[in-house]
Amino acid sequence: MLKDTLDEAGLDLGALGGKKTERVVMIKCRGCGRLNEEDS
Repeated sequence: MLKDTLDEAGLDLGALGGKKTERVVMIKCRGCGRLNEEDS
């Protein structure tokens, strides 16, 4: 279940090996349950 959430959010934990990453806040849609970027 966690992997599905990370995939839906577009996160790749393998890419975190020392690279700077941009933090993106994700908000769960009340209607469909999908994760969307905060400014969507």
